[in-house]
Amino acid sequence: MDVNDPVSKGLGNNFSIPASLKQFLARLYQLTACQQKASERLTEAFKLIVTTLSVSACYLYIPRPGGVTKLVGGYASNNSSPFKQQYFFQDSDIVGIAATTQMPQIQHRSSLVEWPWDEYETVLAVPIIYNTITEAVIVLLCDQQRFYTDDDTLLIQLAGVMVISLSEPGIDAGQNLDGETVALPGKLVGIGLSPGLAIGQIYFQRKQNIKTYKSEQNALVETERLWRAVGGLRNSIESFFVVDGLNRIGEHQDVLEVYRSIINDQAWLKRIVQAIQSGLSAEESIVKVCDDIKLRIQPDPQHIQDIILDIDHVAARLMGLLQPTQVETIPDSIGDSSILVAHTLSAVELLESNYRQIKGIILEQANPNSHVVVIARALRIPLLVISAATQNFKAGDTVILDADHHLVLLRPNDKLLQSVLVSHKHRYGNSMIASSVQAARPLISKDGIPIELSMNAGLLLDMPALHSSGASGIGLFRTEFTFMTQDALPTVSQQINIYRQVLGEAKGKPVVFRTLDVGGDKLLPYWQKQPEANPAMGWRAIRMTLDRPVLLRSQLKALITAADGYDLYVMFPMVGLVREYLEAKELLLQELNLYRQRYAKPGPKNIQIGVMLEAPMLAFQLQHLLPDLNFLSIGSNDLWQFLSASDRSNPLIADRYDILSPGFINFLKPIIAACNHANIKLNLCGEMAANPVDALTLLAIGFRHLSMTPSAISVVRRVIEQISLRSVQELVERLLQQNHTSLRPFLRDYIHDHQVLPEIS
Repeated sequence: MDVNDPVSKGLGNNFSIPASLKQFLARLYQLTACQQKASERLTEAFKLIVTTLSVSACYLYIPRPGGVTKLVGGYASNNSSPFKQQYFFQDSDIVGIAATTQMPQIQHRSSLVEWPWDEYETVLAVPIIYNTITEAVIVLLCDQQRFYTDDDTLLIQLAGVMVISLSEPGIDAGQNLDGETVALPGKLVGIGLSPGLAIGQIYFQRKQNIKTYKSEQNALVETERLWRAVGGLRNSIESFFVVDGLNRIGEHQDVLEVYRSIINDQAWLKRIVQAIQSGLSAEESIVKVCDDIKLRIQPDPQHIQDIILDIDHVAARLMGLLQPTQVETIPDSIGDSSILVAHTLSAVELLESNYRQIKGIILEQANPNSHVVVIARALRIPLLVISAATQNFKAGDTVILDADHHLVLLRPNDKLLQSVLVSHKHRYGNSMIASSVQAARPLISKDGIPIELSMNAGLLLDMPALHSSGASGIGLFRTEFTFMTQDALPTVSQQINIYRQVLGEAKGKPVVFRTLDVGGDKLLPYWQKQPEANPAMGWRAIRMTLDRPVLLRSQLKALITAADGYDLYVMFPMVGLVREYLEAKELLLQELNLYRQRYAKPGPKNIQIGVMLEAPMLAFQLQHLLPDLNFLSIGSNDLWQFLSASDRSNPLIADRYDILSPGFINFLKPIIAACNHANIKLNLCGEMAANPVDALTLLAIGFRHLSMTPSAISVVRRVIEQISLRSVQELVERLLQQNHTSLRPFLRDYIHDHQVLPEIS
């Protein structure tokens, strides 16, 4: 070894560097250019590393979906019985290294720790990071005691990057020690907002800047140009209402109504015409008026408001119609199986594209209530949010988008693609089957435990799904949707009409009405909201309506009147103090007494009053709350983000915390026990209930009532009917005694092993 070689300085004891580092790396590079099969080149590379670095064995593991690493290949110097640890699972250090993009190493001596390679004295595991993604973990084993430095691990990582290049995707992507062809996929984790799985080629949304110019025409000409563009956009929006998938009732039609209301808003259009008459061009007028509106109604720059995006995108479409040769969004030349990648996307942009060719969407910025997300769900297009997505993909790359499991797999080979297609068919093949048989059959687990699945709703248009989905009732009716889709605060009479229709459509099934939950990112277009630094935890829901009792009493009066002759279920949201609930309950009872005095009628046949538990502090007041309560519902979305101090819509931390963490499950268990002891019905409504793995975990710890989006009911039902909940309960209790980051991979494997819903991995 040349002691003057700067690369060799500081290396650990007994570590055998090749006589010429250039020769070593040159030989690895030569393997990338030779004509051998990928599997043969990999073996040669492993052998070269073992012999030149004087170690006993070398193995390479790749990350797989679900917190698993899989063996790709390796070489042992004795060449007799190479170690075949095919997989490492969630609690393994190898998996931990594969899940990071940092530069850690684990260095063990078998005499000090329990380790799979007991016959080796030293083990070194180093992540191979390529394009900020951990592509693999390389493991070196040595019979003798070794001490490795940072320089050593950097050298090994450099060699590992070259080894990865030997296994670029293709028909012969590489083989593991059993001769099975495997892929070396990259993995990006995000937030799945529209469920589903898609395979396709990356396609980037392209937009050209439209120039606004100073008009040389007179105001009459510019006004005529404006009205032609407005007419064209109106026709375009009206055509959306008859699109397959959008012509059925659902929340997506309310999104379309928003666009219809914007383009027909006479006050907005009048201001644009006035700007034209002041001497501006049509384009300049649109920009000026939109900027003025955004300055007035955007109080919190940290939260994306759909109304702002809607105005922007409607304005952009008007500009495009004014200058059709200068705009391009999603052209018709998009491929038949494209995964669209963009920073943001509006519902109008998606609908005006050749959306039938879009198999999946990856955005950098969106939230569960974004209008494009609602439309994507209606069109059954999987949608995932990934931070910096536009920098992490290349146009034309084939990817697997799995929004159900919040990830994208890069560079899949043919075998992996085929397995995903089989999984997709099994997972979604029966999702469109009519649920009339289910609706007539009680839901019972394989071991005889009765379960109730309700649906979430928010509009009259959602009601037919109550019967077609087989739901036992509506566990959450979001009354704020009625307020958010109106141009002005709805009157008591208007509310009575809507609530009465909802109860009529339910045909005797229970409907839980949640009182007005606005504030935070839910803004009323006619309500001027004050700026708040942290609106999600600010003046919202019951806090707002108790401070504005006229608003709450008006809604309670409407609910009581509408429910005359029906059972009435009322739930108060975002309660943090028992006192808040008691004040709201007292207002309800006052309105009930006034109704009986005014009309000499009893009103609702029965009134059940409940609370949505979203503020963690309420969980520690149950001994005072439950005696005055009829039912309790867990709002998993807000409860989780408050408890974990993590914004669930932030892609930067999407993979850091898991709602199936032992901490959250252990937080829920005492709540279940308290409700059971007090004989209080407990429900959970939120995104957690709609995920089969999450739902199974909830049932295992004692939940018997879940409320979810209607489209998820058939899948969750299928899991329940084929699984013994008692056996899952034993698994969950055992896992909670161990130190795991999340229970998800274990429950996912359990479902996969029982052949209920096979996973990608």
